[in-house]
Amino acid sequence: MKGRSKHFLRLALAEQAFLEADAMAEHILANKFATDSHLYQACVAGLVTSYTRPFTESEGLGRLPKDFDDFTGSADSTTLDRTHTELMLGRNKVLAHFDLKYGEAKFQAGEYHTHPGDVVLCLHDKGFDIQTQLFVLLPAALIASRQLIAHQRAKIQKLQSDFAIEVLKSTRGQLGNYVFKTS
Repeated sequence: MKGRSKHFLRLALAEQAFLEADAMAEHILANKFATDSHLYQACVAGLVTSYTRPFTESEGLGRLPKDFDDFTGSADSTTLDRTHTELMLGRNKVLAHFDLKYGEAKFQAGEYHTHPGDVVLCLHDKGFDIQTQLFVLLPAALIASRQLIAHQRAKIQKLQSDFAIEVLKSTRGQLGNYVFKTS
């Protein structure tokens, strides 16, 4: 049961992370922050970090199974796959780790308006501002992120339901609280 307990814990933690990511996406959309503001960027970093957390290796627990990276057969598999890939790359190449080579490739492809190695110094009568290339999820991408999160949560809830049914079968329908220890 230890391996199944870890799997059950992994699912529960992933669901929590997805709920956090969805709450942040909803918050960003409801508040209509300027996409170039620090608050907007912090919220996007929170959304991306929460969503991607279950997909990164964690010591002693592991990551979600690989089928959570596969959207084949889904209603809009192309959008789900593209959004998932964008969030994973955003985390791995920009938000949690700054990968200049990745940014340069995005710039060469015309996806960034500013070279990621450039620092813009704006001098004005009230002082100065400094700008760098930002990872921006525009509102359409936030809506797609919410669809992706809903898809992932449905997968998790199916697995959790299957687990609960197995417990009911193994306990002959005995209702109650069951604690599953991973250690």
